[in-house]
Amino acid sequence: MKQILLIFCILFTSPTFANELPTKNLESCIQAALIHNSDIVIAQKDQSIAKAKTSGAWSTIWPKISLTSGFNRSYQRIQKIQMEPISNAFGSLFEGGSEEGGSGGNNIFPDYYDVASLKLEANQILFGTHILPAIEAANYGLALANHNLNSKANNIIFKTTEAYINILKAEKLLQVTKENQKLTEQLIYQTQQMVNVGLAQKTDLLRLKIQLKQIENITLSAKTQLKAAYSNLNLIMGKPVSEQLIISDIKLGNRHSILLDSSVPDLTQKAYANRAELYILDCQAKLYNTQAASIGSGYWPTVTMSGSLGMTNQDLEFDYDKYKDWSLGINGQWKLIDGGEVGAQVDEVKGKVAQIEEQKKALKNNIELEVTLAQDALNLKQQQIATALAEVSLAKENLDIAKTKLSSGGITNLELINSQTAFLQAKTNLITAEYDHEISKAKLNKVLGLLTQQHQYKARIK
Repeated sequence: MKQILLIFCILFTSPTFANELPTKNLESCIQAALIHNSDIVIAQKDQSIAKAKTSGAWSTIWPKISLTSGFNRSYQRIQKIQMEPISNAFGSLFEGGSEEGGSGGNNIFPDYYDVASLKLEANQILFGTHILPAIEAANYGLALANHNLNSKANNIIFKTTEAYINILKAEKLLQVTKENQKLTEQLIYQTQQMVNVGLAQKTDLLRLKIQLKQIENITLSAKTQLKAAYSNLNLIMGKPVSEQLIISDIKLGNRHSILLDSSVPDLTQKAYANRAELYILDCQAKLYNTQAASIGSGYWPTVTMSGSLGMTNQDLEFDYDKYKDWSLGINGQWKLIDGGEVGAQVDEVKGKVAQIEEQKKALKNNIELEVTLAQDALNLKQQQIATALAEVSLAKENLDIAKTKLSSGGITNLELINSQTAFLQAKTNLITAEYDHEISKAKLNKVLGLLTQQHQYKARIK
């Protein structure tokens, strides 16, 4: 029985039967972030609130109809005066009278009565200049929320892409570092054997061991960076930072980006047309202008019509023909003198509009700078790739020559490890340049406001 149990445990805990984590690609990580990232969720809630405000603004043009009912019981003490002869009346002044009942005095007794009502009431605004500006303001508020969500999505797509590529870069760099460490350990073993037979000096062995410790520190740092990169990606996707994740490598695209063929002014105009932040400022300016119009409506009258239809009685009888009552009226309100309150509020809102126009100018200047820097960075990474490729080629040739000399006794193991380290450093530079080039492409697309289009994301009301 124990043998059967042991075999069962071995089978179902082996990699063949164990549940493996699904491998995620870049697009799946981006889509997860666009659903679960807290910035996206908050922006979607703002969008829903703006939609509710739009519905509330439209409700002002419709009549308000309500059904009211009530029941009241009232109590009061009623005093009845009984007339007596004058002599008796004067006599009562000296002799006193009865408070309740009795002869020759005032009778005070309680009286109750009930009142029941049932009415259908309606109110409708006939004229008010504040209605249309309020609806328009609500629509601009919804448009602002949509653009804000698109802006957040553009940023989140870039952050996800950057974090994803940083993981791939960290894994490649860690792999190179481990390869360097393994080769150094092999050379240390060989050098130790040579020292034992007097074919190498101990100082060479000590230098190799020192270099190995340096490589081990680099390996530890690379592992820490890789762990931090995974945690950062989980955080962006709205997942627990310690959740395990397996991602696939990306295909490094064409090193020549067509974005480098465009001039900065052309790219800047494209950014102006796509950046949601500019549309946000436009919506804010329009929102304030409609608020100014709504406040200015205080100079005009507001006319409402109200009416009611129902019945009221004291007998608790629902006889509509007998107890019906109705009312219909038109009311108007016109503020003639406000002490300049409306004008001051309008001026305040217009001042905010002027501030937004200045913010828009500053944002456009900043966008132009971002486009310039992003294009320069992409161009630099492209040149660094070319340089790194040449460096790898030269380092590989130098390493091959060193291996040939080592086999003939022309150099020591220490000189070989120097050539090996130079080759691995060249590979490190190439890995860094290639993956940073992908990040730079995403950064330029983010600055241009194109990431949401590339990943087919559109702000929608949830």
